[in-house]
Amino acid sequence: MKPGEVYSHRHRYGQVASLDGAEKTLTALTGRYELDLIMNAKEAVQQPKLDQLGISSLFETIVYIGYDTEYKPHPELFQQALRVSGASPDEALYVGDDFESDICGADAVRIDAVWVFDETLSTDDETLPVIQIGSIAELSSLLGT
Repeated sequence: MKPGEVYSHRHRYGQVASLDGAEKTLTALTGRYELDLIMNAKEAVQQPKLDQLGISSLFETIVYIGYDTEYKPHPELFQQALRVSGASPDEALYVGDDFESDICGADAVRIDAVWVFDETLSTDDETLPVIQIGSIAELSSLLGT
């Protein structure tokens, strides 16, 4: 393999780890909510990672970026997820850890958002309807599960 191919292979298929508490939280929410996932990469790149984590079955819908689809925060991925799930923006809640691509993207289509943030990255931006939590594990108590 050429150096670029080695990097690409490791980047695509290397070891992945979920956020602390993510699997437990997702499992707890599965019975009460429809869980959908928006991936900012193509299926060929992301599906092996999801398989490695063993969490694909927790999601009813997984939307991947397509060959002609813009990356988040472009509204198209969020709109596609809403169409596929049959939900309206006021029925959805988006949870993400990247302010620009996740939170701003959700806001662009009027989906309320929960930002899982690193304490050093907190924002005082009052213009977005954002709930901030420091850990994905806090989501269960936030939603009352």
